[in-house]
Amino acid sequence: MDRNVLITGATGGIGRAFACAFAKQGDNLILTGRKEEQLKRIANKICEKYRVHVQYIPLDLSQKNAEEQLWMWCEKRKIKVDILVNNAGYGYVGAFLKEQLEEIDCMSKVNMIAMGKLCWLFGNDMKGRKKGAVINVASTGAYHPGPYTALYYATKAFVLSLSEALEVELKPYGIQVLTICPGAVKTGFSKRAGRRENVFAMSPKRVAMDAVEALEHGKNRMISGMFYKIFIHIPRKIGRYLVCWQQKNMAFHIDK
Repeated sequence: MDRNVLITGATGGIGRAFACAFAKQGDNLILTGRKEEQLKRIANKICEKYRVHVQYIPLDLSQKNAEEQLWMWCEKRKIKVDILVNNAGYGYVGAFLKEQLEEIDCMSKVNMIAMGKLCWLFGNDMKGRKKGAVINVASTGAYHPGPYTALYYATKAFVLSLSEALEVELKPYGIQVLTICPGAVKTGFSKRAGRRENVFAMSPKRVAMDAVEALEHGKNRMISGMFYKIFIHIPRKIGRYLVCWQQKNMAFHIDK
């Protein structure tokens, strides 16, 4: 296909699965994440297995102007991004008033501001070429308030809302916007966020493959798993209590 796919948060989980799924189709990759050694290792493995061109840039999207740095890095190398995958995410489980202000800043920056700015920067490039695609990773948490994951769920509601609006705005310019809303996924994300892994969690590979298939079929929304497709239709009041109960039972510690 000779397309260039830019994937944020590519060092593990869904991001790494996305890299493999697109490489399997013959797409070239630009990978970014915070850990350079992991990026290098993943890039080498994908190059060897799929024989595609893989470039990477270590970058922390919680830092100021990181989005502009990423865009300029591509510009200097004359890389035209055909598919942007906004996968990078930041999570935290606990009582909102116990969160550190630094955590709030970082989560808001990565999950909302960085995602929005990357859509704007690379979206304008795609608009000029009259083609392109954007995949934004939201969550089933975007559909319900999340006690004890309050800010995380709120940021994912932002991702879903912005993506649904861009889906309409960018369509006339030949740009497809696909929002994926995974439920629990087997990644290191849960442990880093301060909770146990959900026994019903799906594999990152399945989520990425479902998303790539949805993109190729021109879809704008994708939710993996029948359980989660049903869950998002539960009334918000009931969903709030279910989420609260789940987070309390999965968290390592939540202050009473």
